[in-house]
Amino acid sequence: MFYYSAFSVLTKKLDAYAANVETKKFTRLALLPTVLVALTYGVIAFLCVYGAQEPMKALVNSMPVWLSHGFEIAGNILPVVGFGLLLKSMLKAEYVPYLLLGFTAACFIKFGNLMPVAVIGISLAFIEFYHNKKQTDNEKKLKSMIESASGNGDDGDGI
Repeated sequence: MFYYSAFSVLTKKLDAYAANVETKKFTRLALLPTVLVALTYGVIAFLCVYGAQEPMKALVNSMPVWLSHGFEIAGNILPVVGFGLLLKSMLKAEYVPYLLLGFTAACFIKFGNLMPVAVIGISLAFIEFYHNKKQTDNEKKLKSMIESASGNGDDGDGI
């Protein structure tokens, strides 16, 4: 929170760079907070993982059973919550068949990991993409044919 509050003073300078169309300066200054926060988080995470393994083990082992069981339940629920949030923001009616197909593949076909389901999903996405592209190209061709045909003949019978 400190970083985000401290970096708010940069907005006036960013506005000035944007008004003067100084894109290089704007980009550098806009990326500076992100880089500093990422470096800070990276250093803290590295130090916690590298230097605090034994204290963390001791902390986890000293937790009461009810607390560690609660963390276990919360950890099992998190993928469902993430999936629900993903569906809420991205689900469209025309993609429900793909969702059901992926769900069925993930649940009933025994894979070592979910990579085959991802490959199936990517394949279906490519099929959908190229089908829509072909349909759009055909619609453009049809529209251009209609436009070119309507302006050629001077008779009303189309000849």
